[in-house]
Amino acid sequence: MSPLASPVGAKVLSALRWSATTRLIGQAVTWTMTIFVIRLLSPADYGVLAMAVILPAVLYFLNDLGLDVVLVQRQAGNDTIFRRQVFGVVIVINLLCALILVASAPLVAAFFREPILVPILKVLSLQFLLLVFETLPRTRLEQGLNFRSQSLISLGAGWLGGLTTLVLASSGWGVWSLVWGRLVSTAASTVALNVIAPSLCLPNFSLDTIRHALSFGGIVTLERGAWQLFSDADKVIGGRLWSDATLGLYSVAQDLATMPMNRAGGLIASIGLPAFSQMQDRMEDVRFYLLKAVRIISVLSFPLFIGLAVTAPEAVAVLLGPKWPAAAPLLQVLALIMPLRMVATLLPPALWSIGRPGISAGNVLIAALVIPWACLIGAQWGAMGMAIAWLAAFPVVFAITLQRSGGPLGLRVPDFGRAMRAPALASGVMAVAVIGARYLMPDEAGAAARLLMLVPAGAVSYLVALLLLERTVLRETAQLVGR
Repeated sequence: MSPLASPVGAKVLSALRWSATTRLIGQAVTWTMTIFVIRLLSPADYGVLAMAVILPAVLYFLNDLGLDVVLVQRQAGNDTIFRRQVFGVVIVINLLCALILVASAPLVAAFFREPILVPILKVLSLQFLLLVFETLPRTRLEQGLNFRSQSLISLGAGWLGGLTTLVLASSGWGVWSLVWGRLVSTAASTVALNVIAPSLCLPNFSLDTIRHALSFGGIVTLERGAWQLFSDADKVIGGRLWSDATLGLYSVAQDLATMPMNRAGGLIASIGLPAFSQMQDRMEDVRFYLLKAVRIISVLSFPLFIGLAVTAPEAVAVLLGPKWPAAAPLLQVLALIMPLRMVATLLPPALWSIGRPGISAGNVLIAALVIPWACLIGAQWGAMGMAIAWLAAFPVVFAITLQRSGGPLGLRVPDFGRAMRAPALASGVMAVAVIGARYLMPDEAGAAARLLMLVPAGAVSYLVALLLLERTVLRETAQLVGR
């Protein structure tokens, strides 16, 4: 039987359909609201937010000690004692996270020399009181691959948070509009999860049945913390060395470049882990799905990000307005590495599902050692130096990650390379076509007119090149979308 025809394959396709559809709709609305907010606020507002969310983001990835992954990986849906003890751990850790955030707020403000961070961090600590009630219902939905409900919840919470931010930004709340928008989104998601998948139980603060699980979860937690370290190292360094406005320009460029990855990364992890876990004893199926996912992600991500890189000057001018032209060259450089970062997000769920979290954690630790040093060196030449540091360092980290991950999965680096080759080459053809089309345009053409001509030219050239290079991968992606 073909893997796609199996019960798990059918569930994965259904999950992808619901998640991809709702996220596509959600992203269209969310991006629209985000663009309006960026036009309303200043680079300095985004610089302050970039400093404020670093510590909460690290604590978020530590807030359940990786036990959510354990619940899904071992399919522990009916083990009441185990779930009660997980709930007890989640309560304690989230309360500690909230206390750490409040207690450390003055130290963070002093490090960045930004006093407003103290009240902002105290407000953001409220997220952890809400997240106490998020882990169990979310994992309950993931265990059954019930992504219809989870996708709709994510959609609604994102819209509500975005609308809150937009209304407050329009009313002159500045950076506080971004803070309260995040809190409203978390609250809406947590409430909805508990309505759709009620999982409240009496917590058990004993560790009898989860001691072994804590070692697995601890490795996952280490990986998540290291991932956040290398992801946010640039903002920590920039926040210390640069002005709020410079950090804001860099942060917005980084957020625009990584937004598709961050959104898709949650989709990949939430679907990939339970899907791979249900076939963890059938390595041939794991390899089949992983390489298929690499091909499809490459078909979609290479043209998206390479296209963003070559059209960034027009896109920033049209979408973000006159406050942000300096973000365009930063966006161009940062977008170039995003296809590789997208592919890299596929590896942890596959490694976790086969019980090899140590390999995945080691990959991220290597990145956490290499990327911050590169960023520290690059930051001496300002925001562009930092962007170039990412461009130079991440391909090296990516190559090491593929080599280390391939062995346990029964794959070699050339296997991944073949899956990415045609989309990458076709995207290179597209970039040349777009750059050539720009030179043929009259000088008096405005940014909007150029963008309207460059995007179709790029799309057509990419599709033609991909059809000539490897039409099978294009057909494969079209079939999945059709399903």
